[in-house]
Amino acid sequence: MINFLKGSCYTRRILLSILILALFVAASSCTNPAAPCQCDHDSVAEPDPKPDETSNGFRIVLDAGHGGPLPGTDGFGNEALGRKEKDDNLRMVLAVGPKLKAYKFEVFYTRTEDVAVSLADRASFANLVDAHAVVSIHRNYYSGASIGGLETYVYKAQGATTGELESNSGAGFLARKIQQKIIAAVQMFSNRGVKQDNYLLLRETNMPAVHIELGFIQNVSDNQYFDEYFDEIAQAIADAIAESFGIPLHN
Repeated sequence: MINFLKGSCYTRRILLSILILALFVAASSCTNPAAPCQCDHDSVAEPDPKPDETSNGFRIVLDAGHGGPLPGTDGFGNEALGRKEKDDNLRMVLAVGPKLKAYKFEVFYTRTEDVAVSLADRASFANLVDAHAVVSIHRNYYSGASIGGLETYVYKAQGATTGELESNSGAGFLARKIQQKIIAAVQMFSNRGVKQDNYLLLRETNMPAVHIELGFIQNVSDNQYFDEYFDEIAQAIADAIAESFGIPLHN
């Protein structure tokens, strides 16, 4: 179980709400969607200074990779694919959010529209709202059409050991839960395992952060699994997060 202190202090929540409100006001100044905005997009429309009595006390930031003029991988210009990574990422994040809310998590999004948000701003936002975990959704790509499968990443500093992968808390624990739940829900996915890398969002956030690669976008079968088992994947991610925080799963 991920071990965190729940943020229940009334004063702290007021301060957090003021900071989020300032971030929201800043969003109105982001007029160029092609440039990275120094703001969150539509995660909190009306910050409430009062503690949410229905919350389980945990805050999760959901990050849809890429956006705006940054499409992510679309097969590097292969328009025959008929899809862009940024769109798949956003669809999945917006599906996972309500399922987390059903578990009484407070959910924040780095973006809810097709806009560009810099990696630094995504990390800063997660730190600003004092999230307990960050989950970033992506699709993968490789030049070989047959290469496919699911993999989840946690942070690894240069020269660091792989100890985080075996940890019973933190990002490694959360990543293993996510990998296991999705593979159980979509057994056709090739299990590429939990890995480590020096991604900025994993490195610059102050809480456990994981980066999920939901199949390879050039792989016809992976795209089929993503579309046909879309809701099952979203539920598996939500269930894995809930279980990692010790929240009883729904029947």
